[in-house]
Amino acid sequence: MHPFEDLVVPEGSVGIHWFGQSTLGLKDPQGTIVQVDPYYPRERPSDRFVHARPPLNEESLRTDYVILTHDHGDHTCIESIERIVGTYPDVRFVGPEESIKHIRASNIDNDSVMLAAETLELSPGYVWGVLTFYTHYRREGDGKYLLQVCSTLPCALRGCRDIQHRLEEKLGIEAGETTEDGLFTLKKVECLGSCDTAPVVQVNEKYHENLDIEELDKLLETLRG
Repeated sequence: MHPFEDLVVPEGSVGIHWFGQSTLGLKDPQGTIVQVDPYYPRERPSDRFVHARPPLNEESLRTDYVILTHDHGDHTCIESIERIVGTYPDVRFVGPEESIKHIRASNIDNDSVMLAAETLELSPGYVWGVLTFYTHYRREGDGKYLLQVCSTLPCALRGCRDIQHRLEEKLGIEAGETTEDGLFTLKKVECLGSCDTAPVVQVNEKYHENLDIEELDKLLETLRG
């Protein structure tokens, strides 16, 4: 059992413990324990990790809830999540849709990931972390046109949510999905590096900048031919 379980938290307070990287443990006076972005990969190359051993053995800390902030591999670490669920099957998860989809899939260690891990002599969790962090890696086939909507702060302030909602409405899909005809795949991504021309949508390799709804509709018509 981890000492955090024994922590006595006074009424009106919250106990906090940093487990390294992006991971926090939270505990309330009633004893409820929450982990935020549990990330304890067993494969720990010295060029990426200061400590050779993970700061926590997942099985040693009773966990009631897991909060996932986003879908990068070092925040939604399937390797750690699987070990937590294996020991505490009643744990509940809160997070963005993309992270929850990966948890529900439960087949994260698919053949290609396992092959890459075996060939490179790495853990599947390490490979998955790289695969989910960089948006130019694909986990499944995309449509003819890959539409990537930048969702970071400058684009958010300039209406990227309206852009995404319009695309979902016009295409009849949600972010992370592909149209039935295989023409469009829609994805919400992190910074595309064109903050001064927000909002930005990348279509395959081309940027479409300073978009508004009218221009977006014209773009879709052009792509449809």
